[in-house]
Amino acid sequence: VFRIAKNKVKQCQTDTMALRLFTQNIHKQEPEWSTLNNLTRQHMERFLLWFSDYSKDMKFQHNAYIISLRKFIEHIYRAEYPEAPKISPYRLLFKEDIPKVAYHEDSIKYIPEDILQQFDKNIENITPQEYIPVAIILRASGWRIADVLNLKYDTCLEHTSNGWYL
Repeated sequence: VFRIAKNKVKQCQTDTMALRLFTQNIHKQEPEWSTLNNLTRQHMERFLLWFSDYSKDMKFQHNAYIISLRKFIEHIYRAEYPEAPKISPYRLLFKEDIPKVAYHEDSIKYIPEDILQQFDKNIENITPQEYIPVAIILRASGWRIADVLNLKYDTCLEHTSNGWYL
């Protein structure tokens, strides 16, 4: 419910489809289950193998579905829902289970230099002023706005021997 309230319709559709495909596949593997308590890496590998074939013609959606599934499993595990797997989500789905999407230089949209200069010149005029730190982080990091807005104030900086990092 939290993701439904927080995300756009398209993301909710992706989440719903990912969960539908996953639960249907798990039901075929384990028809007696009513929870994911006994979910193992082997179940996930069988699902990923099936899903790889199922989604072979939809590479972008493939990644989006696996990411949605990972977020779902992480959420129910962290929230300690009774239906959650007993095994950590990090032992169920590995980061290498999500194939890297190859980006082509033509698909990247850069902000023109003259616009960046205007931005730098007028950053102190942003209103309300509470948005200025967000604008500075956006400019300095090059991150997407959604990533910057999801930073947690008290945990977004890490201090190392080489300095501070987002």
